[in-house]
Amino acid sequence: MRNYLFIILFVLLHGLLFAEELQFKVLERAKYVPSQTLKPVNYLEKDSIVTGNNYIGYSQALTDDFTFSLSIILLIDGGEYLADAEKLISLYAHDAFASDIAINHSRENKELWVPSYYADVLNSRKRDTLIGFESSWLPWESIDDFTGEVLENWHTRYNINYNGEVMFYNAAIRLTLNDYCFMVKDIQKTDYGYQLVCIRARYIKGGRILGSNFNWSYVKDDEYFSLLMVEDGDYLDLYVDNFSQKFGSLIKIRQEFAKQFELLIKTNTCDLTSVQWPRRADGSIDYPFPTLNALEEDKQSELIELSVDSIDTENPPTAQNSAKISAMPLWAWLVIIGGVVVVGGVVVFVVRRKK
Repeated sequence: MRNYLFIILFVLLHGLLFAEELQFKVLERAKYVPSQTLKPVNYLEKDSIVTGNNYIGYSQALTDDFTFSLSIILLIDGGEYLADAEKLISLYAHDAFASDIAINHSRENKELWVPSYYADVLNSRKRDTLIGFESSWLPWESIDDFTGEVLENWHTRYNINYNGEVMFYNAAIRLTLNDYCFMVKDIQKTDYGYQLVCIRARYIKGGRILGSNFNWSYVKDDEYFSLLMVEDGDYLDLYVDNFSQKFGSLIKIRQEFAKQFELLIKTNTCDLTSVQWPRRADGSIDYPFPTLNALEEDKQSELIELSVDSIDTENPPTAQNSAKISAMPLWAWLVIIGGVVVVGGVVVFVVRRKK
């Protein structure tokens, strides 16, 4: 009898724990709209407390310029409403994300987070490399019912901010254009980055599981888990519950990377000449070092001429340093270029040709 009571209590407690509806505090006055009609528009006042139902959506009704914003579904007076995830924070959070993690999301951003395999895709110079990581892109095409003509393919309207950006909010994490997000219950700053308590949230409408290279096997429906976020230079490594269960890695990229990546997906061509590649704190990378093709190398040679002055050939240590400099490949020069660079006591001048 005692065993039966224990099982019943366990089931009841388990249900109460995992059916919990998260509560959020409003960070600033925010719009909210009905999830179905999008009218009328009402406002949540700062510091008010609201309850979510573990669903995520997108809405154009919550922004002044009608751009899409990630929205949390709230339960208000018996109805379901959309509110901007960026305006909310979990009532249970000990800390909040720093601005270098929770980047203000905009097409004009100088930086954004994307899955780390985007570096492999761009470096390959082949858009189909993305399909190897995100297989759900195929099959996807729009065909004219009468002529059979292919009107659009998966890559036609690709937008890296909409399709690929990983967005961190104090209330939710958006993992590319995916059926699932993480709802954030707690945030705690640590020596290595952050430790979060999360639960997997679903979109209102089904989408594609584009972040298929993440290890979703570590995350289960309706169960809270610890998300360990390790900051390492331009990398952010994600682990579930412990450091032996890696969920995936993210990289922080700059606008030229984003521009060329989007161009690659749309046109299958790109120019890597000016791309800044993400690095770990020790300067290392997790992908093959990008190499310039012949056309890009020609462009570099037209723009940049290097000359070495004041090399003392009679001084053995200096002569040895100059030999090392002469042997450096083009990409190494590009890493250190910045006008005048001092390397091993040798002054290197960067001279730009005038056309």
